[in-house]
Amino acid sequence: MMISGSSLVLFLYLVPVCQCASLIIKTEDCGEKIEIPTSGGTSEILTAGLRMFHETEENTLLSLNESHESSCTENGNYCIRFGDGRRQMNLTVHSVTFQDRGKYALSYETNDTDPTKTINFHIMVTGMCEPKLSSSTDNLTCEVDVESDYNSTIFWMDKRGNIYKNTTFPKSETEEVFTKLQDTFKLTDETRGMEICCNISSVKEGEKKEKLICQIRPSHVGTDKVEGTDNDKMIIIPILLVLVLAICVALFLLRRRRMSFTQKRRVRTLSETGLMEDHQAENLEDAPLELLQRPQDQV
Repeated sequence: MMISGSSLVLFLYLVPVCQCASLIIKTEDCGEKIEIPTSGGTSEILTAGLRMFHETEENTLLSLNESHESSCTENGNYCIRFGDGRRQMNLTVHSVTFQDRGKYALSYETNDTDPTKTINFHIMVTGMCEPKLSSSTDNLTCEVDVESDYNSTIFWMDKRGNIYKNTTFPKSETEEVFTKLQDTFKLTDETRGMEICCNISSVKEGEKKEKLICQIRPSHVGTDKVEGTDNDKMIIIPILLVLVLAICVALFLLRRRRMSFTQKRRVRTLSETGLMEDHQAENLEDAPLELLQRPQDQV
């Protein structure tokens, strides 16, 4: 591990201040979890803080006081939790990436007479991160972070293992710890309806690592069409039945109202022509329509 001049000066400056004589090295593959347990002995831990150092810059990630039992960063990557009556403390780094590599200082203060204690550690990340797959109307794009000294190849294939395209990326000649690989696959009429996968294969000194990611809903790539689910259909069917029933009731009431109106109109017509007495007309207003028909209308 090479340490630049400014980083070395910073590290030597931190040692006497923090009264720490060792640096913990934590090495994990990308995507793994790192845990650093700490014990306050018989003393209660009052406050705690986590800082990250990048060259000459210092960034405070977490700061806890007596009112906190746990705390995490906004993205949830770094978490500090107390236990055993605050006599223990555990730092967890979830799913480390190459962006998490670097030097850290975990400081805490107890209720005894000792000064603030600090644990210095360095995170080193190796291997290959989880790939990401994005889609557009006509293309699929695969991205992945991998160690720079890996020879990598991205294969585009279907679920049966048929390879449609492959792109080789030689190891990087730069001094960067990792490199970002990116490749695009153009969809055709043949592959548009298939479940296409991006497979990344990386080799370093005979050690091979592979990561695979596939489309979730390949038939809808590049379209806004979404098929209805069974639950949607179960909800729609009762609604349609209620609508049909409501329409039938409305038609029945409308027909009955029209018949009543026709009946009353026929009674008034007969009364006006003198074919029946007024008291007979009043009695026939609510009679069935068939009784109001003239004899010549009945067959």
